[in-house]
Amino acid sequence: STVNASVLGYGATNSTSNSVLLGNGSVTQVNTSGAFITSNNNAASNTSTGALQVPNGGAGIGGSLYVGGNEVLSGTLAVTGVTTLSSSLSVAGASQLNSTLGVTGITSITNTTDASSVSTGSLVLSGGLGVASQLRVGGNVTLGSSSVLNVTNSTVSSSTNNGALIVTGGVGIGNNINIAGTATITGATQMNNTLGVTGITSITNTTASTATNNGALIVNGGAGIAGALNVGTDLGTKHIKGNSATPTIASGVGAGTTPSAITIVGNDISGTISFTTGSAPTVSAMIETITFNTAYGVAPVVVITPGNAASAALTGAQSVFVGTISTTNFTLNSNTTALAAATAYKWYYHVIQ
Repeated sequence: STVNASVLGYGATNSTSNSVLLGNGSVTQVNTSGAFITSNNNAASNTSTGALQVPNGGAGIGGSLYVGGNEVLSGTLAVTGVTTLSSSLSVAGASQLNSTLGVTGITSITNTTDASSVSTGSLVLSGGLGVASQLRVGGNVTLGSSSVLNVTNSTVSSSTNNGALIVTGGVGIGNNINIAGTATITGATQMNNTLGVTGITSITNTTASTATNNGALIVNGGAGIAGALNVGTDLGTKHIKGNSATPTIASGVGAGTTPSAITIVGNDISGTISFTTGSAPTVSAMIETITFNTAYGVAPVVVITPGNAASAALTGAQSVFVGTISTTNFTLNSNTTALAAATAYKWYYHVIQ
């Protein structure tokens, strides 16, 4: 039977022991102008337990709500104003915040879901992220194909441990790198492709070279130089080979009338000059004029040596010598005794600037 059961309301009945029933089927609202206080200390573990239960309907609260214990929400929490948490908040379901969330303490996200895209991971942001202090990431940082990493810090770097960007390990770059300032590299540098330099390249190392495998600059292959090459000390080489086109040759009266077989073979550095004199070669006259394919910067030094017996036999007043030398040509001249007519002559020439 029912014991210690009370009712307030016309025609109301109460079949639950140790309870008070407020209202009946016609009473839909109970108002109180004072505080509603219960000394019941039953803890709540769901919507049908605890000291105060509203199992079927909702609860509308126009003022503040203070909860001394944990608050467990099994549905959605919608907050339109400022939320201040002075203790722990445990939410089993989804939470929707329609305004700003301000946190003065440490925010810890213990979910360990890894990120493989911008829509996965323990924390997913649809917008940007502003961080006023340090950001430390224990895993990889991946930027999308259209993303730009922009470092606006202007700290100058003087070593590997300072500057606007400091990387303790290596850096792998799949495309171009542009450096507006000086690049200082303290370790070895390996270039696996072409190195193009539009400015001056200065190598300040002073190691002397005694062979092809030592010195301040070592090149395993060849070196192509389109301009002048200036060497401040000895130049050690196996061969010096010119690569200009063949100079031109033109006979003068020192070679006689209608000389034949006029030939030059070689380049601007070295080669052979040969011809057969015509009739009545002239004394003290120009025999041949050799015009360089490429002009020298200043007049070079020209050395000739006999190339056949007839040339070697010329001595004294009949000897042939280099007459004039300019940046564009040089001449072979006869002496006070003319060359023999109808005779084949040959000389080797070497030009050094």
